[in-house]
Amino acid sequence: MMTVEDLADRLREHNEQQLRAYIATVNLHHRLSRVRVRDGEKIRIHFLYISDVLWPVWASFYDACREDDRMETKLVFLEFAPGILPGRPSAQARDFLRKNRIPHIAYEEYDPFAERPHLLVYQIPYNDRYLHFAKLKANYIKEAGIRPVYISYGIEYDMPRTCPDLPESRLNMLHYRQYVQLFAWKVIVMHEDIRDGFYRHCLAGGSHIAVWGNPKFDAYAGGISLPAPEELRRKAAGRPMLAWQVHHFWNDFASDPARTHSLPVTRMREIFLWLREQRRVFTAVTFHPQFAEDGVQSGQATLEEIENLKILIDESPNTALYEGPYQSLLAGAEAFVTEKSSLMLEMAFLGKPTLLLQDLKVAFKPFAGAIAASFYHGEGLDDVKTFFRIVEGAAPDTLAEERKRVRAEYFSRCDGRIGERIKTYLVESLLAEQAET
Repeated sequence: MMTVEDLADRLREHNEQQLRAYIATVNLHHRLSRVRVRDGEKIRIHFLYISDVLWPVWASFYDACREDDRMETKLVFLEFAPGILPGRPSAQARDFLRKNRIPHIAYEEYDPFAERPHLLVYQIPYNDRYLHFAKLKANYIKEAGIRPVYISYGIEYDMPRTCPDLPESRLNMLHYRQYVQLFAWKVIVMHEDIRDGFYRHCLAGGSHIAVWGNPKFDAYAGGISLPAPEELRRKAAGRPMLAWQVHHFWNDFASDPARTHSLPVTRMREIFLWLREQRRVFTAVTFHPQFAEDGVQSGQATLEEIENLKILIDESPNTALYEGPYQSLLAGAEAFVTEKSSLMLEMAFLGKPTLLLQDLKVAFKPFAGAIAASFYHGEGLDDVKTFFRIVEGAAPDTLAEERKRVRAEYFSRCDGRIGERIKTYLVESLLAEQAET
């Protein structure tokens, strides 16, 4: 007799077979209609921009494309109404473009099927975003002969947990099975472990995955000036600065659904109350854009509790709430506290003392686990107090040599030219593909 679990497995296998067939069909259409670079024509590369927070993932690559005489660039701003999508409001994304005088057009003015770019670069892969920007769905784009490109911003360091009640991890769905990942012409990732994950979990396989590192490291390595934000330097008044990244609440179907990788709000509050009184080290705290929304939806906190946390931080002379460009914050700090966040990879590259706080422990991929081993680990106030002694110089930094080793082993590509190399790789791949037909 067939059980419910057997039926679910059979249904999943049937759906996967259908999706594989659809991927093959789209790829065939793409091969027959792909946009060619004609004689005397520039390579048209268009960028789909939705978030200022993720701009560092593009910055050096975007600049390299704009500075290449062979290429014609265009930025399309995917602006959405407040409350439509999770995370940071579009107003801040728009202000970023204006402040930096970055030329752009609105989604409503853009028709990819008329403009037919050779390459269309996606900033985020998530399917739910493209419900609101439907003409940019990667399957439609690929079928029309346009080449979708995605540069991963770094979430794939996390190994999904198994869940006996569900056939597929939500984390695997986010990492490998969004349409941008399934239909991309090229996906750029920072480590071979991520490409191996695509071979295991992406129904399109991993032959379209290229390991080049991430352009976000170019800002630190390329000699670009990233001083600490002026408002924080004034408030720090010469004291060592600790940068604290609070992530959003996440539970990848672990055995205890009431817990997340982030600390509970009650534990955060206890720590922030203690930090307020520490005069020898100044602490700047930044929250993930989805912290409040995920906290409320998951039942981890109320809006009032979250607002009180932020007031608690900002009203002390020894702590500050920070919402500006995160790379300036990291570059200007002497030490870090983080939860499970893609920023931990940048913290490891910078090589400063780092404390990783976890309630529910993260299952890292091998390369990320080795990086995390160069961090101090903790789960509450006592661990923060111990870490503070290292930051203040009152206790030895026993992991200093391990951080140097990790940087040498895992960040050897980070020489300030990752964006340039990705551009060269994409151009050469495009021209080589064209020469074959």
